[in-house]
Amino acid sequence: MFDYLPLIVTLIGGILGLTGQAWDSNKKSRIKFTKRGWMSIAVITLGFSVSGVVLYRTKVSEDYEQRQRQLVKEIVNKEISYSCYRLVNPFIDMYIARRIQKNEVPQSKSEREMANALVSDATIAELQWIDFFQPPSNDVTGIPKEDANYVAAVQYRFKTEPIHLKEILRTYSLYLEPKQVALIHNIVNHHYLGVMLSLPTKNGGPRELYPFDSYKVEDHKDFCSKVIELWETGGFDEKHGFKIVKPSDQPSLERVNP
Repeated sequence: MFDYLPLIVTLIGGILGLTGQAWDSNKKSRIKFTKRGWMSIAVITLGFSVSGVVLYRTKVSEDYEQRQRQLVKEIVNKEISYSCYRLVNPFIDMYIARRIQKNEVPQSKSEREMANALVSDATIAELQWIDFFQPPSNDVTGIPKEDANYVAAVQYRFKTEPIHLKEILRTYSLYLEPKQVALIHNIVNHHYLGVMLSLPTKNGGPRELYPFDSYKVEDHKDFCSKVIELWETGGFDEKHGFKIVKPSDQPSLERVNP
């Protein structure tokens, strides 16, 4: 109701001016307004004053809402970025293990450089040289160490992170860009998740992923490309990167300042 008050007051002032004698030309003084004229001016002035207050209140409210919305978007984008990082983390680990295997160390890569490297044809072709049943260099919370291998690590991430992304979509859909909504939907429903979750995790099966008929290079590349595209919408952390070193016992992955 307060928002419409300026219109109501100004309308009253206009009506007073039109329906009464607001100006007396016979007055000898320089100011020839009648009492009704003064009332009309007072009401119109009040209307302008109230308009100013309403505009100020509206601006303050909009600024506050915009700041709040921007803050929530920043938090959501960080959650998206880190969830994407965790989704492809086992493949980052494999990439680094392969670099160490080929003695291509030490290396330092930004998050953006590492993401781009994951979907390169050369990197994807080299995955066939990785023993997918060897323990990953990263500790993956939720997997017993005696059962940990790359397949188990991938499956653990593929079970947990889509749930996290779905929760982001459900809770913060109003703060997401249309592109982010579409990418999250495509990722959590991607058939590659089902392919990887159906693979055996115990040693004794095929030592590589490629011999599985259900696995296709295109599926892997398409899935990782979508994850990295979503990662980019949330923002790569340019302050951090990956340092590839060759330890004394086994490969390790460090997320460090470059």
